[in-house]
Amino acid sequence: MAVALSVVVVAHDMNRELPRTLRSLRADYQRGVEPDEYELIVVDNGSPAPINEESVAGAGVRSRVARHLPPERSTWGSSWPRGS
Repeated sequence: MAVALSVVVVAHDMNRELPRTLRSLRADYQRGVEPDEYELIVVDNGSPAPINEESVAGAGVRSRVARHLPPERSTWGSSWPRGS
């Protein structure tokens, strides 16, 4: 099944903020949407300490993490969404 929505979160050195952001995107925080209807793509934009992939997987929806290093920051993740 194709996803209806791809949520892309771009993060750089957000060890404190990212867990709260991901928690707000968890399937059990959403209304009117099923977990298989959306995906979460987290782009680690060259953080000194890589994002913990297990914390992203804990969102309860399809999720992926990509570690991206500069200088191609601007639109790199835009080709990742899988929806139609």
